Parts: sequence; C-alpha cells; structure tokens
Amino acid sequence: MKRIRFTLLCILLFFTGCSPYTVMPDTDNRPPSASVLPISQARFIYMYNFFSFTVKPTIDKIKGWTKETVVVKEWDGYYYSKHTITEVPELSYYIFYHKEDYSNIPTPMVCYSYFVSSTSSEDVSEIQVGDPYSKFQEQYGDFPDIEGRVELVHSDGEILFCRIDRIDGELKIVDVRPGLREEFGTMIKEILEFEATLE
Repeated sequence: MKRIRFTLLCILLFFTGCSPYTVMPDTDNRPPSASVLPISQARFIYMYNFFSFTVKPTIDKIKGWTKETVVVKEWDGYYYSKHTITEVPELSYYIFYHKEDYSNIPTPMVCYSYFVSSTSSEDVSEIQVGDPYSKFQEQYGDFPDIEGRVELVHSDGEILFCRIDRIDGELKIVDVRPGLREEFGTMIKEILEFEATLE
C-alpha cells in the first residue's frame, strides 16, 4: 500500500511541478504565462540564432534559469514560450521549439528565439548603414546585442537585423539586412494579434 501511495505521489509531483514545462492544451485559448528570464541567460539562448552549435540549450535549462515552470503553447507547427526580462522591460522574449521534439525527447531544444518590440516598424525611423548606435538606442533602448549582432521583431512582424562595430572610436551600424528566419516574424505578428484580442 505504501509503495502504491509513493508511486501516485511521484506521478502527481511530475505533473504538477517536477516537469520543466507545461504544454497548454489545444482547447485553451489563453496565451502562455510569461516567466522572467535574466538578461545573461537570454543572451546565451539568443546567440544560437547566429552560431551553429551541436548542443543547444534545452527547455529544462531554461526552466532552471527562470526558476519557474515554462509554459508553452502550440503555434503553426511549433511550440513557443513567452518571457519578460527584468533589465529590458520594453522588450518581450519569445522562444520557439520544434513541435515534434515533444514526442521524440523529454526536454526539447531551442529552435529559435527573438526579442520582440511592442513598437511597429512604421513608428520608428529606418536604421541605415553608417548610422550611429545612439540612433538605435533612442528607438529601442540599450539592446542586449550579441557580439555586435542585433535582431528583433516589431509588432507588425518586421524583423530588424543589423550589425554594430566600433569605427573611429564610435559605435556605428555597419550592416542592415532582413532577419535570418522571416517565417518567425509572421508567426510573432499573429501571436501578438492573438494576445491583443484577449486583453
């Protein structure tokens, strides 16, 4: 009898708190609750957008950094989780995971991640090569760039990617081009529109 109780307790703990993430059921029309992620760890996840490593952070590591259960929601063949960053309150952070990973491995790896601005691309002036970094800061704040790379999604789904370097002692924009994975911009726009209908 004790063994049965212990087994039931373990199962209950697994589903209520020991799993590193919670998958929202398809019938739930709410957005996933946002967990708080430190900027240092957001940077760590974010760098996988630009560098190819064989080992990517898994959702259990992210859960350890947030100190909260990560809630994920299905969207267009992916799952995504939403995060807020204490040091950069004007930005949200969305992490995407391959949906099929949930059936293949217990703790899926990050597929892609984005910082998301609540500002539409139409509401900011265009960033061009040669612009000082201060122009970027005026519009987006002190962005947590990774080795001079900046990539964010506007609320209308437009992705801004630029590279920053120091020229003659001044930080300047040296490269501007479309985002690396444009399909995620479309998904994020749809997600933001979905969230707006529930506010």
